[in-house]
Amino acid sequence: MRFLRTITLAVVLCACAPTGAFAEEPEDTRGVASPEEWSLSATPRPSERQKEAARWTPLLKNDIGMYHYEEGSVASDAGEGSVASITLKVCDLKPDLLVKLNAKYSYLLDEDAVSYMEQKLLVRRADRTFAVSGHKIFSLGGILLEDTAIPELKFRPIPEKSVVEAALEKIEEILSRS
Repeated sequence: MRFLRTITLAVVLCACAPTGAFAEEPEDTRGVASPEEWSLSATPRPSERQKEAARWTPLLKNDIGMYHYEEGSVASDAGEGSVASITLKVCDLKPDLLVKLNAKYSYLLDEDAVSYMEQKLLVRRADRTFAVSGHKIFSLGGILLEDTAIPELKFRPIPEKSVVEAALEKIEEILSRS
């Protein structure tokens, strides 16, 4: 009888033990110089994709796509003209624009496709004008397809109810906190 209880207890313990399918992969600590650099956490670390998504905050959606801004990119000079900058990400691009961009970069894409664009805006807060100082285009696979800096900036008035006006409001909000 005692033998039967021991066998039953062993079977129950084995059934409750985590298997390889549920066990987490051990963290690679090669190259870690000291135990202070190690980290323990009950929650899983975010993936690179999750970290990238967390950088961006939704701004607005229009007929081009969904615009997001990166709060960490907002900067301003201290001058009286007060030129501020912000980086915008445009994703969920409209289908006809995606078709044009995929055709333009087809020689780089192979089995990939265009995913999103980033734009860097400069805004003169005093006279409410803006210029696009550069843009980047990325594929779904994370390939940088185009990185263009615009050397001659053309400042234009900020249109009402536009993406740039919404970006200016965020710039003012963020800079007022600092």
